[in-house]
Amino acid sequence: MSDRNGRHESKTQSAQGRPSDAGDEVAFDRFPIGEWDALRERVRDLDATATDSTDEIAVDDGTARFVVTREGTVSGSMPRHEFARDGVDAVEIAADGSALRVHDADDAVEYVFHL
Repeated sequence: MSDRNGRHESKTQSAQGRPSDAGDEVAFDRFPIGEWDALRERVRDLDATATDSTDEIAVDDGTARFVVTREGTVSGSMPRHEFARDGVDAVEIAADGSALRVHDADDAVEYVFHL
């Protein structure tokens, strides 16, 4: 499945491309793109390989990759599934470090990248 700024009415998708469990009640901390340094610091604490620069943050968990740029472009790639979205204004990170989440501006698409 590839989604590049298109609209669809699917449920939240995990990095593996399957709908997430609706009963999952994990708290997420929100990091606006404008608070880039705070986002970079939080990502460094994740249980995954994280690299960052002044313009890009990448998280790899072995089979999947999540990338966010300072301009608000987000992409996720994993076996048999890709996701990309422009204009993201914040990244949310699960308090327990198990996932990253983004929404588009209209909250029509939510994407969850599970670690």
